[in-house]
Amino acid sequence: MSTWPPCAFLYDGTFPGFLSCVGESFRRKEYPFYFLPPGAKQVSPYPLREIGTDPYLAKLIYNALAREVSESFRRLVEDSFRTGLPQKERHIFDAVYLGLTHALPRDREDERVRLLRRAVRGVNFLSGSPASRTAPPAPRAWTGER
Repeated sequence: MSTWPPCAFLYDGTFPGFLSCVGESFRRKEYPFYFLPPGAKQVSPYPLREIGTDPYLAKLIYNALAREVSESFRRLVEDSFRTGLPQKERHIFDAVYLGLTHALPRDREDERVRLLRRAVRGVNFLSGSPASRTAPPAPRAWTGER
């Protein structure tokens, strides 16, 4: 994991907002342990940073995911964001951080990637049972290529 100081991010709950959080994390050299939606009542032991959506920064991060890791990894990140995975932002951020720092193993069976792939497949994370018919489309799995 990172040696950056921990924090919590408050953001608008959108995918561009999440990508803005990723960009701000790298800009500030802070590692967000919590991503909170607007109006969250959760208390965090970490400093809370309110992050506004920056379309330019979000686009830079979006493009960097494909350029620095792979197009299939970028799709996995985008598809994972649409799931109901508990604390999805934290799980996605962990994989993105490793990908953008070139520390993500090329092994397709890395636990962080496997967790995201399971969530995208629509498998109920807690029970392992199939999700409802409103599950997201089938995953476009990350193959480990760069």
